[in-house]
Amino acid sequence: MGRGKRSVTDIIDIEYLQDIQDSLGRIVGITMVLLNPDGFPVSRPTNMKAFCAMMRLSKSGFQMCVKTNSALIAKNQETGKPAVMTCPNSGLKTAAVPIFYGEEYLGCWLLEQIRMSDIDYRLIEQTANAAGLEKRVAMENILMLPVITKEEFDNIMRFLITSTKVLTNMVKTNAELAERNEELEKLTYKLNDSAKAFREFIDLGDVGALLSDYHTDEVLIYNNFYKSMLGVADGDEELLYDYMAGNKEVILFSDVKEKLLDS
Repeated sequence: MGRGKRSVTDIIDIEYLQDIQDSLGRIVGITMVLLNPDGFPVSRPTNMKAFCAMMRLSKSGFQMCVKTNSALIAKNQETGKPAVMTCPNSGLKTAAVPIFYGEEYLGCWLLEQIRMSDIDYRLIEQTANAAGLEKRVAMENILMLPVITKEEFDNIMRFLITSTKVLTNMVKTNAELAERNEELEKLTYKLNDSAKAFREFIDLGDVGALLSDYHTDEVLIYNNFYKSMLGVADGDEELLYDYMAGNKEVILFSDVKEKLLDS
């Protein structure tokens, strides 16, 4: 899976994505953010916890987070599947649900600092020292994180995976329809040009000419000589329509023959 040049926000409205992220993040009580293919946030973090905020405020702590996020993104791109790992800085779970458009990687939903088991207090102290954080505050912030069961975590992942597939499939379908509409519009222009050229051709003749559908008998095109022969002036096509069709929805060739024979 190669890295794409675009971000998910290039194909899906960011506010719509933000609503999905905010709704889920607040319901389940976890930190979520949408990352682009390079690992930079493109949405506002939802439910940002104090421990994550502390790490980002520290230069070295921020670099630790970036390194972990990069590892998740690399797994996304390598496997094309969600990546789950234990954060080496906190011992907590973190995950990334990839967003692909075809084979193009557009970013991921990042789920951060998910507390599913007992806290490794020694690891928190080591991280606090490395990031220049106050140990006591770091420990208090870790303890504030809600506990998520494995079942809850699996349900969150399934929801994000399914929602992402639905979103990208909708975008793909809309793009295909837009492309077909564009092709149809071009074909319509070509057909109109062909009809115009044919009309100009039959107007060159000194005899009345018309084109009708063999199966339906409907008159499709008639020339100016025909209008003149029937006594209809230019610009009065509606009169010609009334004259030949008798106010019917279509002009039939049989009606035309009958009118000409009567005249």
